[in-house]
Amino acid sequence: MSHESIPQREMPTGKLYSISDIHLDFPGNRAAWSQLTPHPGDGLILCGDVGDSTEHLRSALSRATSC
Repeated sequence: MSHESIPQREMPTGKLYSISDIHLDFPGNRAAWSQLTPHPGDGLILCGDVGDSTEHLRSALSRATSC
């Protein structure tokens, strides 16, 4: 059987990061999260405790997706 008919896939070049329990209810953590810098082509898994409110979650996801 020839493998010539199997399309070759490019390997991803980005990195996958993960972070948990960022607790944006603490001012120092909010300040640190706001300093998140763009990493085009990379991925982020955000899990665990984000904060105490829907606003914390909204803020965390907004910042993460803008990077």
